[in-house]
Amino acid sequence: MYHSAYLAELHDFFYDSFDSSNGDANTYLDAYKEMRAGRPLNGPEDEFIFVDIACGTGRVFRELANNLVQCGEPSDSTQFIGLDYSAHMLKRAIERMPESLSHSIKYVQGSAMELSAMKEFQGPPTVDLMIISGGSITTLGGGSGQAEKFLAQAAGVLRPETGRLLISVLYMYDDSRKAETAKMMEQMTENPFSQDTKSVLFPGILYRPGQENCRQEGNLLYWDIPVEVIKKDEKGVESVIEKDVASVGGRVWQDGEVPLLAAAAGLELVETRFNSNETAIPEPIVTGLDVSYTLDRDYGEG
Repeated sequence: MYHSAYLAELHDFFYDSFDSSNGDANTYLDAYKEMRAGRPLNGPEDEFIFVDIACGTGRVFRELANNLVQCGEPSDSTQFIGLDYSAHMLKRAIERMPESLSHSIKYVQGSAMELSAMKEFQGPPTVDLMIISGGSITTLGGGSGQAEKFLAQAAGVLRPETGRLLISVLYMYDDSRKAETAKMMEQMTENPFSQDTKSVLFPGILYRPGQENCRQEGNLLYWDIPVEVIKKDEKGVESVIEKDVASVGGRVWQDGEVPLLAAAAGLELVETRFNSNETAIPEPIVTGLDVSYTLDRDYGEG
């Protein structure tokens, strides 16, 4: 999806504009603090490993860095690894890397379906905490068996018995949560890009959105936003330098489907948390749930 630097900037505009898109910060902060406190380190070379799958432009680690500073929580002896398939997104992540974690964050380009082949995950499984935020499990689910492949790969790199995987499932992709989906879709229609938006990164560039389209193909749901990248010269003459469609979406999950797939990969359900975000609308908008898994007790013993 994010195959240009322009779309990567648009991604940041979107997340920076919707409070509900960033309401999971406390979930990952709490998970990190809990897991970090419960995992004693074995010597100076040992590190707590925190992996953000489909990290995009580094949103979660930026929020985490701010929260850790505010609450005085240390981040030493932790290796933060952000993984994404898009080089443009990772370039933005590096540019926006928080100073307080700059010595601890490593961004890696690669596929979530090929974790075992990456040098960062060679040897015994040592990942303490892995997250896939913002409903990105849905995007993986858009291809045949991709979510299943990712879950199997995650199970292979998580630390046996104590490693934890947090999966975000947005209600708009949960077939059993139609009422919550309707509220979330209503909020998303309040699109801040209904008119021209000036680029911050690229002088003379503005983004012009077209008519949004929500389409469903079987159990796949997509939200398409056509975008023209416009270049204005010194005389104000416009030229279109790129036409694209920002498309978000993927698999719509049936009730209980994600836990079944996780169990088939050798993961055990530990906890389910519901995630609400205060918005300009009087009542809170419930955007999704965060499902927490750990490895089955027998996984590392046979």
